[in-house]
Formats: sequence, C-alpha cells, structure tokens
Amino acid sequence: MEDEMAFHNVRFPTDIGLDPVGGGGFFTTILQPFSGIEQVNQNWELDRHEWNISQPIKGKTKIDILLGFFYARAARANSFRLKDFLDYQALIQNLGTGTAGGLKIFQLRKQYISGGYTYNRTITKPVVGTLHIFQAGVEKTETTHWACDYITGIVTFVSAPTTGQAITATFEFDCHARFDIDKLSMKMIRPPKSDGSDYIASWDNIPIIEKKTAA
Repeated sequence: MEDEMAFHNVRFPTDIGLDPVGGGGFFTTILQPFSGIEQVNQNWELDRHEWNISQPIKGKTKIDILLGFFYARAARANSFRLKDFLDYQALIQNLGTGTAGGLKIFQLRKQYISGGYTYNRTITKPVVGTLHIFQAGVEKTETTHWACDYITGIVTFVSAPTTGQAITATFEFDCHARFDIDKLSMKMIRPPKSDGSDYIASWDNIPIIEKKTAA
C-alpha cells in the first residue's frame, strides 16, 4: 500500500535537478568457490534508482528553492516526485489484454526489451496530462472510458475491455524518490551584500534515492 502520509505530491524543482548523476541498478551477490564456477543470486527482482544532485554555483533564488524543498520534506522523512531527464517517457507500452473475467484494472509499466528478454518496470507516478490509453489500438477518453490514480499508476476502465484486446499506453512519468541525507551541506562562495542580496553558494552532494513500497 502507498504510504500517503509520507508522500508529498510535488516534484523536485527541475531547474535544480536538470542534470542528476545516477540511474537504475540491482543488488546481485556473486559467489566464487574454489572451483571458479560462479554462483549468482539476484537479490532484487526489481531495480532501484539512485541519483546525486551536484551543483557547483547557485544564486540566492535557487538556494532558497532548494532549502524550502528540503525542509518541507523534513529531509528523508517524506518522499516526492523526481523527473529523471534520462528516462521519463514511455511510448506505446503494453499493459495487458482483456480477459474473460472482465478485467478492468491495469498497472502502468514501462518495458525494456533486448535480445528477446523483457524487463517490466512498474510506473506509479505518471504525469497528469501526458497519459494516453489505447484499447485495441484505438485511443480512449479519460473519465469517459477510463480513470487513472496518478499516485499509484493504476488505470481503471469504466467497462472491461473485450477478451484479447490489447491495452497500451503512452505517457511521461516521474520517479518516487526521497532524500538520502538528513543534513544539507552547502558552501558559501560569495558572501551577501549589506542588503542580503547577491550571494552565491554551492553544494557537492545531495543523494536522492528511489523509494520502493510494498505492493
């Protein structure tokens, strides 16, 4: 279940987080016994993303925005949306097909395909206004034919699709993320003037991590 009390439905400021360093990854244990034959254990079935927002020099306006966002989230206590500019679009993604049982609910996902293998990434934070749902290749209308929970990424049809009909979607999405620090460290580059204006500072390390929740 989504921990709604800990999720703030706001996006990390994109003008600050335009070029985060990081991406997705897994946790794998590889044992190498004396025989030399590797034993591989994939500890995580699903990937987890990590980023670092490093900014060399910023003025007062952006510093105030960062401080406001950090304190309003209480550091690691509350999660938020993050746009990963390296991976934020999903085009014609297969969500499933209609069934004889009258399936109405479909989870948004993005598929990564290579060499005949497919990895399905669950998407829980689609962006309002970007979601297009297709039933057997025909686009359907939001509220008339379907509704979406933009906090969970679950699409619910008003009427169940016919058996065998492919349900596809195109959309943009954010990541469900949180700060991975409790203290924000910045360095003054130029002190403010007597009126408190025209100062600049920098920060070298703001780790942000994807928050995973139980299904």
